[in-house]
Amino acid sequence: MENNLADSLAQHARARPDHTALIDGERSLTHAQLQDQVLQLAHKLLSSGLQAGDILGLCLRDSLEHVVCMWACIRAGLVMLPLDWRWTAAEREAVAGHFQARRVICEPGVRFEACATMTWDELQAAAPNSSMPALPTTSLASPLLI
Repeated sequence: MENNLADSLAQHARARPDHTALIDGERSLTHAQLQDQVLQLAHKLLSSGLQAGDILGLCLRDSLEHVVCMWACIRAGLVMLPLDWRWTAAEREAVAGHFQARRVICEPGVRFEACATMTWDELQAAAPNSSMPALPTTSLASPLLI
């Protein structure tokens, strides 16, 4: 089995579930909440037709949602393509097209010609498939030093 960087989230969620993992202004997530949101989103991404190895663009402002999306990409075995939301439409299109992004999660009102798009809210509203897709199997040979 291969290691997955997202395994460290699970370890933190077990070791310190109630400790704060992320802060965004007045909002925060504990390690347990972050792990739960990442797993839910990873399942939704794979339920939406993406497969491990697909390229998923992220064109989001710096936020809790952006971090959850990054970790969900990793957990689902997707290849994350960072796209700066401040770039011009032409710059975003060029990068998404060049790297052949299968889909981009973006801010409301942003659309791509090169691939399908979905906002965070649309992704959250999407009902997960009744049969949850399996996430890539991982294990860490030795515990992380945290």
